[in-house]
Amino acid sequence: MKPEKGPNEMEEKMFDPQELFTEIALLITEARIPDMSPKGRIEGPHCPPAKGVRYHECDRHKLQCRRASDLASVQEVLWVNQIPMRIDVLLFPDCEHGYREEVVIEGATFSCEDDFLLLERWDVQLVKKRSSERLEGFVNGRTHLQMIQSYLHFSQLSSWLISTQGCLPARVVYRIYAPGEAVGYSFSHLPVVHSFPSAELDFAIMQSSVAHLPRQEKVASLRCRTEPGTDEKPIRQRKTLDESKIKRSKPKFENSNNPVPSTSKLSESEGKNDRFTFTDKNQTATSLEKKNTWKSNEDILTQKPPIGRKNCEDKKATNQESVLLHAP
Repeated sequence: MKPEKGPNEMEEKMFDPQELFTEIALLITEARIPDMSPKGRIEGPHCPPAKGVRYHECDRHKLQCRRASDLASVQEVLWVNQIPMRIDVLLFPDCEHGYREEVVIEGATFSCEDDFLLLERWDVQLVKKRSSERLEGFVNGRTHLQMIQSYLHFSQLSSWLISTQGCLPARVVYRIYAPGEAVGYSFSHLPVVHSFPSAELDFAIMQSSVAHLPRQEKVASLRCRTEPGTDEKPIRQRKTLDESKIKRSKPKFENSNNPVPSTSKLSESEGKNDRFTFTDKNQTATSLEKKNTWKSNEDILTQKPPIGRKNCEDKKATNQESVLLHAP
């Protein structure tokens, strides 16, 4: 007689691989929702329960339901194409930009340039079995989920939520994508990799691992790029500041726009003024000498008639003398 099947073996036949693939992602994204309580966190409505059946009706007006629906859509594409799943857990500043990133779950790109921190990177993939025989050292699907749930409860993010009683000064952002996609960010320090015991299913093996930052006591401080006191300034503001500096640096000379009279005496005085040197010590003296020379030139011009009229008078005088000499 064959031995009777145990409860684990009976459960193994009932656990669907695609269902396990989906519940792992829901567990990662909803097991640590911030909550203002001594515990600091709660589990989301879509999180797989440890025992019993989940009773929940989704509402598209709620953020968690919309995000769970988007997550299921991305997972469906990955599952159909037999592509592994990668989920990044990040922290963004608690501002408008962080909220915009929080509502998006698909892809590995960001629309803002704020500071952020990559906390965890999860890799989940399904490997087909070569035979239907049971393998040693593997666990069933339910135990695999419980191990992931235990890690999440004692993770760095859960520790920060407990210490702040849910008032975490950051936004928790999740990104799901294929491992082959180009990612423009990485860990700030060398991560620690933890692999969970693989789950043996009917005709496949579920493998899950997580890379996370080393433990830190203090909560990461993240700043928004529009927060007052940042070093960055708008480009337009920098331009106006530069223009004002240029205007202030222009030298201001008195009477620089006054026209210079075209007289011979004035040209001689200009020749003398060219020999003046402008230094910090005698700048005041030279400016006074210039004013005195301009005043003397003005007096000369008022006392003497212009050059053109004087020449005309000299010609008239010579003509009269010549007429008197040749008179009979």
